[in-house]
This record gives sequence, C-alpha cells and structure tokens, in this order.
Amino acid sequence: MKIYINHPGENWICDRLRKEFYQYNPEICTENIAEADTVWVISPWTFNYNNPILKLKNVISTIHHIVPEKFNEENVFNINKHSNKIHFVSDSTKIFLENYINKPSFIKHWWINNSLFNKLDRDKCLLDLNLKEDKFYVGSFQRDTEGSDLISPKLEKGPDIFCDIVEKEFSKNKNLVVLLAG
Repeated sequence: MKIYINHPGENWICDRLRKEFYQYNPEICTENIAEADTVWVISPWTFNYNNPILKLKNVISTIHHIVPEKFNEENVFNINKHSNKIHFVSDSTKIFLENYINKPSFIKHWWINNSLFNKLDRDKCLLDLNLKEDKFYVGSFQRDTEGSDLISPKLEKGPDIFCDIVEKEFSKNKNLVVLLAG
C-alpha cells in the first residue's frame, strides 16, 4: 500500500504533519499521486478534487474545524462528493457536519512529536528571559491569524476565552504574569 498526502505549502501545521508522517513512514509514502493507493487530502482548501486519477484511489479528506460564521456548505459538499472517508480532528466539527456528510467518517486527533517538545530548565528560563522567581507565568505561543494578515487574530481560536480565564485567575493570584509571543 502507498499513500500520498497533498502539499499544502503554507508553512502551517499541515505541512509539518505531512513531513513527519513521511519521515516516520517512508515505506508506505509516495511523492507521486499516480503511485498511491490512498490519497490523504490533509488540506482540502489547497487541493484540486477534479483530478480524474482520484476516481481510482481511496481518498481520505481531513476537515480540521468549521467556524459557523465562515461556513461554506458548497466546500463541504465537494469534499464529501470526492472522498471515500472523512477524517475529523474535532468532535464538535464532526457533530456540526453530520447532516452534510454521508461518507464514513472518523475522529483522530493529531499526534504530538515528542522530539519537538522537551522539558525546559526552569532556572535557565528565568535567567535567560530575565523573569522573577516569585511570579506565576502562563505562556501562549500560538500564532494564528487570518491568512497572511499577521495582525487580525482568528477569533475562532478563542483568544477571548483565554483572556477570560486569565482575568479570573489574576483576580485570585496577583503574581500571575502572561507571556505572549508574536
């Protein structure tokens, strides 16, 4: 069996996931869609479903999340039409789309690559970042904005929820400090 995963080319999580999948599963991966038995459309918004070769393939499409205010019914119908299975990474998205999808579907959350994340030395971090030992630090280092606009946040990622939690906790703990990246 050979699997082909489409190239999002957006320097986003899908690109990293594709690279990792290929790195850890080279025996079943191919760069040539014609050689593949299965085509995994990891980013449907960057994929051309009109490719006639897809009729000969097992097509699995991933739907990451749906924002109700930005929902495009036609896109979901197109994904459903050209896929054999639908992969969801979010329970709420699967529930939201259950009336639009008639193909078999499953939920599988993304993996964590432990080689990218490691325990930090607390004392070294305090020293390197010139932080005080008596403070309680919370970090939010996810940058996700609308397209190439690096200023407008994606509100569906819940920055308001993060702020609500921080405000609530700050009222209990005046030593709380939030570190933001970006």
